[in-house]
Amino acid sequence: MSDQQHDLRPTPRTSPGASPRALLGDWLLNRRIEDRLSREILQVTGTTEISMREDGRIAWSESGVLTRGAADARPIPVRRELLIERRARPLDRQGGADSPDEDWMVLFADGRDFHPWTPGRPVVHPCGEDRYDGLVEILDEREWRVTWEVIGPAKDMTIHSVLTAPQA
Repeated sequence: MSDQQHDLRPTPRTSPGASPRALLGDWLLNRRIEDRLSREILQVTGTTEISMREDGRIAWSESGVLTRGAADARPIPVRRELLIERRARPLDRQGGADSPDEDWMVLFADGRDFHPWTPGRPVVHPCGEDRYDGLVEILDEREWRVTWEVIGPAKDMTIHSVLTAPQA
């Protein structure tokens, strides 16, 4: 790993195995995208809503604006929808809510698998010739983070998202 890349090892403050249900609610989103190929820093600010759906899945909805480093760059509206669903482990389908016999999976909006929900443990998402190495960290009830190192023939970037609870 180059000295420009972030260390994706878990930190002691991460809550390993935390249920995504612990994140239900509204969050402020601050995302920094360091694109090393274009030598550009992009920023996304907005909100993230984590909510239960009637089908038992969790909706992860982001909306905000993307800005480029240039002072005269026009902000671009952005949205992203993900889902998180429980899946029974193959050997034991006897589990209750958030049972250790159940795993969570993050999905794209169209239902394709994205990555396992494993806070505190690295995940990998292959995307064509690109590779996304990620880590979800739940620091406490007021802050969580998602970091991706993206490497491929056309990509070399770090995507770091910090989600914080709005002030009451």
